[in-house]
Amino acid sequence: MAFRTAIAQTNYDSVFEPAAGGHPAKLTIRLKVALNPLDPAAPWVARPQNGQQPPTHIAANLAGVRKGVVVDYNGSPFSCRSWIGNEWNAFKIRFKQMVEVGWNNQILLLPTDDDQDHRLTDDEFRQLVFNPRYPAYVACAIDIELVAVGGTSHALIEVAHIDHSIRQNGKFRVWMNRITDESNEFATFHWQQWPDTTFRQITSAHEVGHWLRSLVSTHFEHIDAAYAATQPPAAQAHAQYGHTETLRSAMMGDGLVATDHESMPWLTRMVRHAHMSLGWTFMHRANFDTAMPEISARQRALFP
Repeated sequence: MAFRTAIAQTNYDSVFEPAAGGHPAKLTIRLKVALNPLDPAAPWVARPQNGQQPPTHIAANLAGVRKGVVVDYNGSPFSCRSWIGNEWNAFKIRFKQMVEVGWNNQILLLPTDDDQDHRLTDDEFRQLVFNPRYPAYVACAIDIELVAVGGTSHALIEVAHIDHSIRQNGKFRVWMNRITDESNEFATFHWQQWPDTTFRQITSAHEVGHWLRSLVSTHFEHIDAAYAATQPPAAQAHAQYGHTETLRSAMMGDGLVATDHESMPWLTRMVRHAHMSLGWTFMHRANFDTAMPEISARQRALFP
């Protein structure tokens, strides 16, 4: 049975490319994102995608901006203004760049022979080897496709522009449905549990991660959501980002590192592209480069 080349679904699309021309096999998640330049002067409550379009406004110049109050995830009000055309174009370009930079070149999926009932054929296995001196693997990537306001998308994200001429009360807490003009920049976090560690994260990349959901869920969870559910209610919001330094450093924690948790959207989709429900294991690109796994006996037999 051959690999499926493309799969289109309501949560995200994906494309599998076999190894060829010195390039490794690749699985790309293609997420169609509709970024909406929020009109702060119009009354609106952010909600999950349900067919309704948020109010948008792009001004030709500073004199044409509208001003108003936009609330963050906690319901706290912030003074905002509408976007100016050149600002908005630059934000969209950087959004795509930063999300892809944040996620890409980290997640590798290595085939195993754990699923003996549905193991890859020799021909399929060969499609995962770009160089016989390297173990077979699939490189995973994300491709952000920006669609027009009102267009069909997998993710609808409102983008508020903070009015930086006004002193704000605190920091705007974004979420997957609403981010700000500052979300393409690196955010830093410090926690008393790890006083010597600074956690850095690309906010837009983290929030896009929540859109890599399964068909039966509303969002892709934070890395430690299961652990957080065992904690007292008052501690759950903080705990879901990671109760150890390693977990906290993950993309779906407060950091940038892809772990086996972050690999799940690609892993579950690779199962659909192949016919092997088991037999895939995650490895980080950095670990692969510094301590390359042993080449399997099967690969050595296929490439003597």
